[in-house]
Amino acid sequence: MANKFGLSRNIPDDVKRAVRQHCGFGCAICGTTITEYEHFFPDFVDASKHDPKKIVLLCPTHHSMVTKGIIPKEKVQESWAQPAAKDLGYSKTEHPWFKGIPSLKMGGGPLVQGTPIPIQVRGTNIIEFEPPEEGSNLARISAKLQDASGNNILSIDKNEWRVLSGSWDFKCVGNRYIFLDKFNAPSLILKMNPPNWIAIELLLTSIDGIPVKVTEEKLMIGSSTFSGGLFSNCRVGFAFG
Repeated sequence: MANKFGLSRNIPDDVKRAVRQHCGFGCAICGTTITEYEHFFPDFVDASKHDPKKIVLLCPTHHSMVTKGIIPKEKVQESWAQPAAKDLGYSKTEHPWFKGIPSLKMGGGPLVQGTPIPIQVRGTNIIEFEPPEEGSNLARISAKLQDASGNNILSIDKNEWRVLSGSWDFKCVGNRYIFLDKFNAPSLILKMNPPNWIAIELLLTSIDGIPVKVTEEKLMIGSSTFSGGLFSNCRVGFAFG
């Protein structure tokens, strides 16, 4: 989709990186690490180019408030000039940071350590961790959620929130990242305990029509239930199908 100047919504990678670096790799207003990109002065509809000095990182909650006019663009501009993430230094638990690949609690087994892809179903990486990019302390989290028909509905790509279908919401409560579906029910809950580990308290998705449920205690894939059996210090901790 392009605006009246023919500008695509797809922001080039080098521009995104410049925006992330400027904003301290977090929401300019609150510092949360799961983010989206927002144009300001001008808005995207009036922008003739993707100018990193006119694009800001915002968490889904603050992005929605800006879109609805609850937060004025003047506040966005102020936050761009003095990003919260840089002021906070990621010292608060609700803005976690991890050096390298974080350890993971899930599936009832011991702590999964040093494993970039903790769980894979039929070749699809349900959740993936990458080390921080240069200039950042933040591990990059990627995750994909699909509906019962296997349609991609939500993805987190290296800490960037991408809503693909339907109405979704995100909130940060204490040290938990909670992703809500269009019915306001949790589909993904991540509990952060920096700099030590992340716990998957809940992950609901579907791969090729097979329902998948992950909690701290067990993995449920179709009619099969697993507890334990995840491996550390390897590329993939658990693979099914």
